[in-house]
Amino acid sequence: MNKCLTFFKRQVGSVEILRNGKLNKCYFQIPFVCNFITENIRNHLIKEANRNSDQERINFFFQNVKGYKKEMLHRQKYAGRKLYQLLYKWRSIKFPAYLFILFINYNILMTNFQFEGTKYNLWIQNPIEFTYQKFFDQVYSLIIPL
Repeated sequence: MNKCLTFFKRQVGSVEILRNGKLNKCYFQIPFVCNFITENIRNHLIKEANRNSDQERINFFFQNVKGYKKEMLHRQKYAGRKLYQLLYKWRSIKFPAYLFILFINYNILMTNFQFEGTKYNLWIQNPIEFTYQKFFDQVYSLIIPL
């Protein structure tokens, strides 16, 4: 029962309206597309809106609501796709991925490569014997061990 109540609380919003000197609380269903609001939209509403009066905030909102809705509908459209979910989560894993790439590059640069019985390090002494195909084969074997 508690899960149901929590779910429906998230789907219902309320506003208080002053009418004829009485304060009335009105409830409404929050549109499903609002689940896809982005940080960009929130930040734009908070930071860019003129807060001198309520009327100016409402005017700002109505001037921008079409763009907000378009962005949320676009996000809703692609939210069910696996690739989108992976790319959306990329923001949370980009720093560890960057460190991993640095680690791989460090290993490639500091590892001694062995081509046809001769050891070469980063500074190749005999560039005639060096070929890019051999180099990439060695790098590939470091990344994906057989």
